[in-house]
Amino acid sequence: MNRRLAIYELRSAFGLAPEQGQALEDLARLGGEPPALATWLARTLVVLGGGLLGLGVILWVAANWPDLGRASKFALLEGLVVLSVAGAIWRPAARSGLLLLAFLAQGGVLAFFGQTYQTGADPWQLFALWAALGLPLAAAAHSGALWLPFSLVVMTAISLWVQAHAGYSWGFSQEAASVHYVGWLLAAGVAVVFSPLPALQRRLNAGAWTYRASLLLALGQLCPTSLMALFDSDSGPHYGAGLLIATLYAVCVSRRRVFDVFALCLAGLTLDVLVIGGLAWLIMDAHSNAILSFLVLGLLSAIIVAATAAALRQLVRRHEQRLQTETQP
Repeated sequence: MNRRLAIYELRSAFGLAPEQGQALEDLARLGGEPPALATWLARTLVVLGGGLLGLGVILWVAANWPDLGRASKFALLEGLVVLSVAGAIWRPAARSGLLLLAFLAQGGVLAFFGQTYQTGADPWQLFALWAALGLPLAAAAHSGALWLPFSLVVMTAISLWVQAHAGYSWGFSQEAASVHYVGWLLAAGVAVVFSPLPALQRRLNAGAWTYRASLLLALGQLCPTSLMALFDSDSGPHYGAGLLIATLYAVCVSRRRVFDVFALCLAGLTLDVLVIGGLAWLIMDAHSNAILSFLVLGLLSAIIVAATAAALRQLVRRHEQRLQTETQP
């Protein structure tokens, strides 16, 4: 529970005077330095420095690219990977930033290799190879600073794989339904791997934002294709499968061990979009009066969104009460 909001509620409930409210805030140390600020600030600066250094190298290489030979380009990019890894071994305190730099440089090597030799490989294969090569770096870093971009690369590879095996189309087709199902399951698997389960967090230390980003991309892949299936006369039944999977997402992220407000809001938003899309399809198909149809749809949409918001608030309050009960002696 947010301490500042709790103090405001106490001040309002008991009618505390301004000086009493200030004393309560001082007791809660709201104006003090956040705990472990120095540690997190140092880690953030290291990661930010590695990212900026990698961006600077990329921009410098881009500016001088025409003047460099093929061997020089490969040597520069591969040397950056080797030096970054060596620096991470030499300076463990800067490991996260240097390994992030090495991970970004790996992507540059693969991109340049694909442009130079024109192997004919699909883009998803390059991203999958990048993820495979970057996995040891992310495991060695043991930090969300590297797991986050790693998860983005993996999710991009999955999306491109689905697009390549679905006839190079982002839409949903009856013939490629199994491909979309496999893509949905793979994306869900990535979200599970980075979930806040204590056992996984101890092993990976991926952090909350890696989980949230992977869940956002997984639902971002599920929702549009399910809506496309709804408005496709041949693929309409597959909309139900997408709605069912979105419901399972919502049930899973509401569990106590993986409870996360951001993730719960994402699942609720996905369900709202899918349900409202289904209602739009039903209403537009049943009524010829466009104005009346939009009026009914708008009213039902407002009710659905309000009900979802109320359910989310209830779940958050129940979770906070459960935590308070568990922490009481």
